Amino acid sequence: MPKSPPSALRVASQILWIGSLQSRLFTPMQLLKLSYISHGWTLGLCDHPLFRDDVEAWKYGPVIPSVYHKYKRFGYSHIRVRLKDRRSSFEETMHGIMIRVVKVYGMYDGLHLSALTHQPDTPWDIVIKEYGEGATISRDVIGNYYKRLSKGT
Repeated sequence: MPKSPPSALRVASQILWIGSLQSRLFTPMQLLKLSYISHGWTLGLCDHPLFRDDVEAWKYGPVIPSVYHKYKRFGYSHIRVRLKDRRSSFEETMHGIMIRVVKVYGMYDGLHLSALTHQPDTPWDIVIKEYGEGATISRDVIGNYYKRLSKGT
């Protein structure tokens, strides 16, 4: 049985740590998107959430409000904070997904990552069209999308 999911802030902090091991620094937008994509792949591959927080459909894409508010002060600059390895907060598989997401998607800037999450039929696109700005993007919608991605459909 998986551990109870940690907060999205714990996930974001660990993604910053993983990035530092790969000599990468991230802007707030990159961190938001990498956290969201890691959550999506975890839902799609493991059928359980990476974090317990909701994801909302904001005007410019999927946003985890707690992560946004903590790191928005960095604006378009790289986030520079004291980092600590928190891998013990995560199942091994989930931590592996975060490592893979940072390796595969971490090279892209925030605008590119944002564009990926705005494609037609993405969870954000579905929810923003049906429920409007500010609506919660359900874990089912996110998980189903990433399951389809994992199967190449």
